[in-house]
Amino acid sequence: MENSEDTFEESVFNVSFDELSIDDVKYIHINNPHFGAVTSCIMEELQRLRASRKAYRAHLTTLYKKIIELKSATTIDELHIATLENYCQQLKRKKDILSPLDEQIAKAITKPEDLECEIFETEEMHSTIDERYSELTTFIEIKRNELKLKVT
Repeated sequence: MENSEDTFEESVFNVSFDELSIDDVKYIHINNPHFGAVTSCIMEELQRLRASRKAYRAHLTTLYKKIIELKSATTIDELHIATLENYCQQLKRKKDILSPLDEQIAKAITKPEDLECEIFETEEMHSTIDERYSELTTFIEIKRNELKLKVT
């Protein structure tokens, strides 16, 4: 049998690293004198979660640019409104995805000062999403009413 750290750690706990949650890994880290591989696993998971969040935030930035571009169009018709409503749904979906992701990241952080920074950054992002969502829904409502007035 191969005696690598991964094999040793997995055989001791009779579970694959892929099946462990962040909380499981923290427990193993604290309660196991052979935690080198587990510490590495925590760091890799944290990096993976942050990379995933970074990709979602990059998509949000692209989405914000599209919203600004569409809102600044000289004329807004039903097609524009339908597209903006789709963007609204995307904002909501991204927030629903980011919330649990942010919680997982916060659980994986061990230093209090890093956690404080993480919480602040997360709250700023969620606040921005809420503001953009609110602005966009109001804009859509106003433009819908303007279109109704033009028709009658």
